[in-house]
Amino acid sequence: MMKWINPPEFIHRFTLQQALQHAAAILLSVLLMFSALFPKGWGGAHGAIGLAAVFMFLLHLFSLLMIGVRHDVAIEHIAFLPLGESRHAAAGRVFIGKYSLPEKWDYFLILIWSFLVMSSGVALHWPGRFAVPGPKAFSWLRILHAAAGGGWVLHVFGCHASSRFFNAPRGMRYSIFGGKIPLESVEARAGWVSALVDAGVLVPVPAEQQGESQRETLQVRELLDEGNRLTRESRFEEANAVFEEALRLYPEYSQARFNLGVSRMRQGKPELAAGHFRIFLETDPFNPMADKARELLDGIKTPSDGGEL
Repeated sequence: MMKWINPPEFIHRFTLQQALQHAAAILLSVLLMFSALFPKGWGGAHGAIGLAAVFMFLLHLFSLLMIGVRHDVAIEHIAFLPLGESRHAAAGRVFIGKYSLPEKWDYFLILIWSFLVMSSGVALHWPGRFAVPGPKAFSWLRILHAAAGGGWVLHVFGCHASSRFFNAPRGMRYSIFGGKIPLESVEARAGWVSALVDAGVLVPVPAEQQGESQRETLQVRELLDEGNRLTRESRFEEANAVFEEALRLYPEYSQARFNLGVSRMRQGKPELAAGHFRIFLETDPFNPMADKARELLDGIKTPSDGGEL
């Protein structure tokens, strides 16, 4: 198992807002199913609860969009888009980012069922505003709404709850509400580890430095943290200097080499970034970030590649 410099005991899987969204979604789902069993939707409460669920659905989509934009998430790493399935399966990758392909399909289908229930329910609530042509169309819309609701219930209880909660590891299961997951559960997912290393949350201990003193490892961690902060603030020259200082102290420190390459690339100097990524892959080809380095290197065109800088 990979060794880390000052590793956290728990990793934040969800923010407090996301954990509250899960709790609210479960509560609203139970109330919707319960109220749908009564004539006239439990005295009209079914429609009111449904509108609250629509708000939660839109809030959730907006939150996902903002996370993707803020962290510049690659499209194939988005949790609810099962893209690149054949390519990654051929490469033997079980997890793409945090999630496996079956988990992505599960999430994607839940959103599709939810959209069908939501859109048909809103049209039933305001048939005039959505130009429902007449009683016959209204009846068909009710059938569609009921069918979509039934499909949602079957999928959630038959697939989602069983695979993502009841049969999930304990740490993964309770993180849905607590937001935190033990580090050992995260380490089973290489894509998640790579993302955490890229973000500077996990800092690998170089094999040759595992016997160094605690003072030295703390110094390296401080340099990496400072360089990561400066990179996030787009202060690339200062970040480069910090990473280079880490490499001066420990020339074979691969994580500093990788972060320096990322900083150079974001600075707009791909030719310098490519050199650091190549050194990184040559000196530490089995690092958790090796696939990410190859991906970034593939995207850099240099004159020797026949491209333009």
